[in-house]
Amino acid sequence: MKNTIKIIIAFLITSSSVLAANHNDQSDRTYSRSQPVFVFKVKKEFKGGYIEVLSAEGKQVTEQRLMKRKVIIDFCDVKTGVYTIVVKKNDRVRKFEFVRK
Repeated sequence: MKNTIKIIIAFLITSSSVLAANHNDQSDRTYSRSQPVFVFKVKKEFKGGYIEVLSAEGKQVTEQRLMKRKVIIDFCDVKTGVYTIVVKKNDRVRKFEFVRK
């Protein structure tokens, strides 16, 4: 009985440390539940940076400061096409591509 408890405790400790290590290494995540909405969550380092939305021609559609890690961009008021979302802070830059159908 004692060995079983020790094995369970060792498994829980090992699995929680593996999950914690994977969580810290996780890259930026994007979600798109409905067509005209782009949802993403960036790493903590980008908080306070800027978000730009660029059209396929390279024209800036909008820009705003990143106050939170999770951001929802609604594309229902723009034309169909390919848009590039650029998140930048200092010398770090992340780019996402969104196709508005």
